[in-house]
Amino acid sequence: MQKLALLLALIPASLATPILAQERFRASFGIAGGSFEFDESGASPRRDDAGAGLARIEVEGFARRGFGAGIRLEALRSDDDLFQGVTGSRVQATQSHLFAHVGYQIREHRFRMPMRFGVRVENLNLDEEFSNFTYAQTDYTSIGPYFEIEPEVTLVHRGRLRLAAFGRFGIGGGGTVIEIDGDAREWDSSTAWAGIEVGLRLRYGRVEFQANYIGRWTSMDRSDPEGGAVIPAYDAGYDGLFFGFGIVF
Repeated sequence: MQKLALLLALIPASLATPILAQERFRASFGIAGGSFEFDESGASPRRDDAGAGLARIEVEGFARRGFGAGIRLEALRSDDDLFQGVTGSRVQATQSHLFAHVGYQIREHRFRMPMRFGVRVENLNLDEEFSNFTYAQTDYTSIGPYFEIEPEVTLVHRGRLRLAAFGRFGIGGGGTVIEIDGDAREWDSSTAWAGIEVGLRLRYGRVEFQANYIGRWTSMDRSDPEGGAVIPAYDAGYDGLFFGFGIVF
């Protein structure tokens, strides 16, 4: 399932090569520090938050007529004490997503707004360590469409120096497959996503720096029944402060 999802996500990104050849594009890398929260519904005690770090790699380009494409990869890892205070076992959460997209960019004098639409693949893994040093993993893998806009306004433009304020707002959703260690059943559900970023970008020549708030939210419905049992719904979120570095060609 994961290999198929990755292949499907890379299809829109394959369109990027001819587009990037026509005009400049941005390649960037960044990291964030913040907090990851997981809240399982019903009578489950698995409600907790823990410190977490996030890393992101992104490449995107737009042609002169405004059409473009790109790909973004994010990976998050929490501390390993998630749920320790409520269940007694230690859990570490890792979450990653791949967003491959095509888009169109509106551009005026001091304003630009890329609009992106593509395929998002997300995996959330809960790695649980019990007191007797046994381990169990739960994998939630989702794939579906995602839409995003990113309005940006130039505040200062002096020669090669440019300061801009921007926001990034995205929504989407898709189907989810849940796999649990020791359980041969494959559970199905659906998931919704939302994302927000608000901050500043400072560019000098080809070099660009950015600092912003980043928020990521995932909400999964209760799974379809399997043998009279279900996997509970959950809400997960990440809030952090992001710092990025990029090169604009």
